[in-house]
Amino acid sequence: MNDEIELTAMAAAGVHETAVAMLTAPKTARIVDMPSGEGALTQRLLRAGFGNITCADIQFDAIAVKDRVSCVQVDLRQTLAFADGEFDAVFCIECIEHLENPYHLMRELGRITKPGGQIILSTPNIMSTNARSKYLTAGYLPHFIELSFDWNALTALGFQGHIMPISLSLILYMAHINGLTIEDIRTNRFKRRPKLKDKLLAWLIRRASKRFYPPQVERLLTCDAVLYGEIIIMRLIKQSTPTA
Repeated sequence: MNDEIELTAMAAAGVHETAVAMLTAPKTARIVDMPSGEGALTQRLLRAGFGNITCADIQFDAIAVKDRVSCVQVDLRQTLAFADGEFDAVFCIECIEHLENPYHLMRELGRITKPGGQIILSTPNIMSTNARSKYLTAGYLPHFIELSFDWNALTALGFQGHIMPISLSLILYMAHINGLTIEDIRTNRFKRRPKLKDKLLAWLIRRASKRFYPPQVERLLTCDAVLYGEIIIMRLIKQSTPTA
């Protein structure tokens, strides 16, 4: 692969840049990028100085970095052919919302991450003021409009389009039962100039959250990235053996 050729990023603008910036691991860290697509995120990691990378995707022939990194075919709906604790860092970008069983994916991500290792995970933000107001008024979530009525479009994608809206609350629970904690949360981009309705809704959410959630959860659920961001990108740390 000619490194000057920019590979196609199967993610929203700014997601890959932010995800790589969130990684806090030495350059020698063993990393897996899945699903990798052509390998655009891996290309960015290579340019950042990381070299011990595995690309994993169900479409093995589409991976364009086979001459530079290890590449394997994986089906993220199945048990992954990686050892327990095999990786220092796992990237799973723009994936979990495409799968029927997010619990299985999170369990596998935690399993293949070594204790103290990190998972960089992203998904469309359905807890923003924009998403909440659209769901309240129109009954659909941004990035999941096909799920509301355009089922033929999802069928044409082999049922692998955006089929599973994932809230941050659910991610927190799935992380907890797999011995993971969220250490950082960011977004690829903020909604430009939030309207008065967004500011008012954010105020109401923050006020209500202080009453119902413990402080460490309330801080995550009401941070600016969650209230105003398009895609949420999280760094999770594997702390211990799963609790359930």
